[in-house]
Amino acid sequence: MRDDREFEHLLVETLAVPAPELRPGFHAAVMRRVSPRRASRGAIAALTLYAVAGAIVCVWLLADLPPVLVGSFITVSAAAAGVAGAYATRLACVRS
Repeated sequence: MRDDREFEHLLVETLAVPAPELRPGFHAAVMRRVSPRRASRGAIAALTLYAVAGAIVCVWLLADLPPVLVGSFITVSAAAAGVAGAYATRLACVRS
């Protein structure tokens, strides 16, 4: 019986105290740390320019070959670049 009264007293005291709260900017700070990073517009433009220039150079260097073969080379190169980019992104996310 005494344990019940002590438990009741403890419960009443605990419920009388206001619940603890996180600081006001806590949620935003956590979301900034865990959200994926985005490339800037300049970085996206530079990568796009690099990809287009690479494709032009490939076509120019491979001009003597049949177009189907050139298209195959470009397709395989783009796929390899995509896989390498995804791998690098995954590595960057794991290490940050």
